[in-house]
Amino acid sequence: MSKLTEMSHLPAIPEISVVIPAYNEEQWIDLTVRSLADYLPKLTGSWEILVVDDGSQDGTGRLCQQFTQELDNFIYLRNEHNSGKGLSVRRGMLAARGKLRFFMDADMPFELDIFQTMQQALVAENDIVIGARDLPGSTLIGVPFIRFVAGQIFSVLVGLFAVRGISDTQCGLKGFRAAVADAVFSRTTIDDFGMDVEILFIAQRLGYRIQRIPVRMTGFRGESRVHLFRDSLNMFFELLLIRWNALRGVYHFK
Repeated sequence: MSKLTEMSHLPAIPEISVVIPAYNEEQWIDLTVRSLADYLPKLTGSWEILVVDDGSQDGTGRLCQQFTQELDNFIYLRNEHNSGKGLSVRRGMLAARGKLRFFMDADMPFELDIFQTMQQALVAENDIVIGARDLPGSTLIGVPFIRFVAGQIFSVLVGLFAVRGISDTQCGLKGFRAAVADAVFSRTTIDDFGMDVEILFIAQRLGYRIQRIPVRMTGFRGESRVHLFRDSLNMFFELLLIRWNALRGVYHFK
C-alpha cells in the first residue's frame, strides 16, 4: 500500500517524468529535487518529478511533503514499509505520465546534462536508453576497488545467465518511452537490486532497442546499508530467479 499526494495543476501528459526511489535520503533528496527542478525547465516545457519513499525513517518524507507545496509538478508516493528499490522504481514508473520516463538514484551521482543526451536518443527511435559507466567518455570517481572488482564479476554472471551485450546493467540511470515503460515494468517481479537486470532481460526478450550512453559521475557515495557480499549473493540468486521466471512463463512474452 502507498500514500499518494496529487497536485491539481499537473499537466495532463508531461514530456518528461523523472522517478527517484528513496530510502533514508534526507542528506541528498533536497539537493537532488531542487537541482532537477532547476534543470528540467531548460530541457522541456512540461515535466514532473516523482519521489517514491520506501518507508524512510529519517526526514525524507518531511522534505518531500514540503516539495508538494512548493512544486506543482512534484508527486510524492510513500511505501508504508521498506520494500526494496525494485518495487519503488516499478511503482514510480507505472505511476509516471511522461512521454519519456527516467529513473535515477536519489544521490544524483551523475551530471544532469546526461538527460539531454538520453532524451535525444529516445527521440531518435530508441526504446530504452541506459547510463553506462564503462564506455569511452564515461568517468568514475571514488569507486572503491573491491566494489569495482565485484561489479566486473557480476557483469560476467549477468552475461552468462540473463542479459547479453550489456556489461553495465546496474547504472542507476535509465530512460524509456512511455509505452515501453508500461510494457516492461508491468512484467517485473523483483523488488530488490536485481530489478535492473530483470528490466533489461524483459526488454531484450520483447525486442526493444536499447542504447547505452556514457555517464560522468560527480562522486561516489558508499552506502553503509549496502552489504557487498550479502547483496552480491542475493543478486546472483535473483539472476537464477529471472531465468526460472522465464521458463515458467511469468513474464508473458507471447
